[in-house]
Amino acid sequence: MEAILIQLLTDTNKRTSDKVNTLIETFELCDVFRLLNQERKLFTWHSNTKPPIFCRLDNFLLSSSFLNFVTDYQIKTGYNSDHSIVMNINLFQNDKGPGYFKLNNSLLLDTEYQNKTKTSIQEIVSFNEQANPNVLWEIIKGRIRDETIKYASFKKKTNLQNEQEINSNIKNLEKEI
Repeated sequence: MEAILIQLLTDTNKRTSDKVNTLIETFELCDVFRLLNQERKLFTWHSNTKPPIFCRLDNFLLSSSFLNFVTDYQIKTGYNSDHSIVMNINLFQNDKGPGYFKLNNSLLLDTEYQNKTKTSIQEIVSFNEQANPNVLWEIIKGRIRDETIKYASFKKKTNLQNEQEINSNIKNLEKEI
């Protein structure tokens, strides 16, 4: 029986590999395959030459904030293709609870909220002028989230007090009648 040789092309195109790694570092991306398969050697492309050639040519690079949305990641034979990779992302899963933030869209029309948000962003940018743009963006999003939660809570409390005051006035007027 003839031995089957498998040629692993780990360094065949070092420049391409370096460019992918630069993209990952520059934009703080995650290689989904490597995160989910840290020890396994799987390949996304093959050639039926003699000897056969196997490579991992295909990559899914995502921001770490999207990793929770990956529902499935497999390397399996594709139909009518020499590439083999499947990744499913569900961006519409709306699990509510601790750690899940949903913006109340009506706040976007509130002038006071708009002004607070603009001021907050300007403060963050001025304090973090030397920061990496990706880090700065994460800080801005976090601050907007915090300020939004505070403002929405304040607004809800104020509206509730106004409602109670109006109900109290209505009851007093009903008694007078």
